[in-house]
Amino acid sequence: MEKDVKKIDVEAVINRIVDMAGMKNTAELAKAIGVSPQSLSQSKNRQMVSLPLVLCGQMLTNKSLDYLIFGKEHKEEDSECIEDNTNYVKIERIGGGSVKVLAELLRQGINAQSLKAYVLEGKLYVIDSADLVVTNGVFAFGDKIRPAIRKCSLQIDGSILVEGEEKQQSAEDLNRYGILGRVIFQQVGV
Repeated sequence: MEKDVKKIDVEAVINRIVDMAGMKNTAELAKAIGVSPQSLSQSKNRQMVSLPLVLCGQMLTNKSLDYLIFGKEHKEEDSECIEDNTNYVKIERIGGGSVKVLAELLRQGINAQSLKAYVLEGKLYVIDSADLVVTNGVFAFGDKIRPAIRKCSLQIDGSILVEGEEKQQSAEDLNRYGILGRVIFQQVGV
């Protein structure tokens, strides 16, 4: 059976995010999510809304994807909306508030209670604070309010090469600096 898919009004999506985030205009939104105003204008002209845009909008507004995209909250009897709260994971946001992320975007077997969401320059990072063993991957370090996000590579000698650092680090060095967790999901750009 074929579903009738409604066309998304991209301009309305962008305007809802601007309004719900308490912003004055799309230029302010563009700055908040780290893109140029022209990028948002191009999205309107192409009539294409990107997943990163609505995820950043969700982070800024704490509204559901259904509301941001369709302009209304999900109702059980409403067949147009596909949100089922069991498909989303509510994650505490560093700096206050929370966000809902599609559960299917996250790895299986992760305890949602250990996850933290962090937004930096329009990029969404989901950090697993239970995964503190630095190996290969992207990790959050240092300040719990404004963490540093760095790519790490475990070297054959057991040391760790951290992106942006001049010398290799030991596990003890990283523990002193403060390992906040492994970045398990990141949504970059619009």
